Amino acid sequence: MGAAFLPNPPFASWKGVQNPHGSATVSSAACAASRDFGAMGFSRAGRASGTAMFPTLLLAAALAPQQLRAEIPLTGLGDPLSTGKAFGLAYEPQSDLLFVALCGDLPFVGTPNRAIVVVDPHTDAVIGEIPVGTFPEEIAFAYDPLTGALRFGACTNSDDGTVTIWDAALQPVATITLPDPLGFGTCFPFGISASETHFFITTIDGSGDLHAIALNTLALDPAASRNLGHGVLGGRVQHSGDALWIPHARSLPAFSGSEGGLTRWDINAGSAAAWFVARDDSYTLYPTGQDLALLPGGGGWLGGL
Repeated sequence: MGAAFLPNPPFASWKGVQNPHGSATVSSAACAASRDFGAMGFSRAGRASGTAMFPTLLLAAALAPQQLRAEIPLTGLGDPLSTGKAFGLAYEPQSDLLFVALCGDLPFVGTPNRAIVVVDPHTDAVIGEIPVGTFPEEIAFAYDPLTGALRFGACTNSDDGTVTIWDAALQPVATITLPDPLGFGTCFPFGISASETHFFITTIDGSGDLHAIALNTLALDPAASRNLGHGVLGGRVQHSGDALWIPHARSLPAFSGSEGGLTRWDINAGSAAAWFVARDDSYTLYPTGQDLALLPGGGGWLGGL
């Protein structure tokens, strides 16, 4: 796993630091002061202009030693035939609750679970469950643009290719089945984020589809959905201002490797710009952008494999 610091848009250059020991503490200020895209062997257009391999890309600030306060058992929740393995989690500030996607086992090794577990972070107690689709992964919340009130929560269900939406009272209100263009039985929806008008969902089936669900109809909105290009696997999408930021991997034509990077989709203009920070074509490593942290002052951190 690794991370790269992304300076303020338009991201004229990025800087990565390779650490031979597999860990590092490098301040963002140092990264911002030493941006060198050419040294990484990549052009801004995102194609290799040299050899660049980063098995341990890591930029991180040191944290004080952490101590776990409590361990919350999830075994027996959701489907009793499945396990208590969890995937994504999200904190919702208005309700002051923690939501955990109970995914269970992978479908080809056991029984997937199908629940969102609701936890009170003050008592560390499970206070409820929301029934959802099979193998839930990521969670997002949508708010009223005028009042700021919570409207909906939602999660992606990877195994059955659906998105489950619930209301502020934690009651499911819709299940939307997403298209399966490659015939896998699911498009493997993964990342999810909300704007004022839509939930946006990435997929990892290789179709490159980015789906939009309208908040006013709770239905798939083809006009607002996009395709990022065949072979693109979308990561944890984030909405900021008028743009969607999508960490991703793009498979190479012979599936011999991939390019890992980031796409910015301008919602209003309907246009996209993509950057690639790692590429491998040796059948050994498949770089991928997976997660993104946007910073309040601009820029951000891109994490991936």
